[in-house]
Amino acid sequence: MAHYVIEVSHTEQECLRALQMIVEYGLHVLDHSWFGCKAGVHTGWVDVEAGSPSEARNVLPPMIRPSAQVVEVQRFTAAQVMGVHKS
Repeated sequence: MAHYVIEVSHTEQECLRALQMIVEYGLHVLDHSWFGCKAGVHTGWVDVEAGSPSEARNVLPPMIRPSAQVVEVQRFTAAQVMGVHKS
């Protein structure tokens, strides 16, 4: 399985409704979510493992999926980073 970060932005006016949709769709999404709303950045990030980008997107409520940006992410060790710079 790959690791994905899903980014979903919304306006201040859409904020409460977006959160309500997530709660209604399933609280499991909240366990993997981070929000910038209290800081005035109306964006949520969801951290998931999935078999594909479309599978990752499907953890979101259907109304939110079209605006979501799904990015496969990896972690690197210091040795891996240094190896890239040497080549």
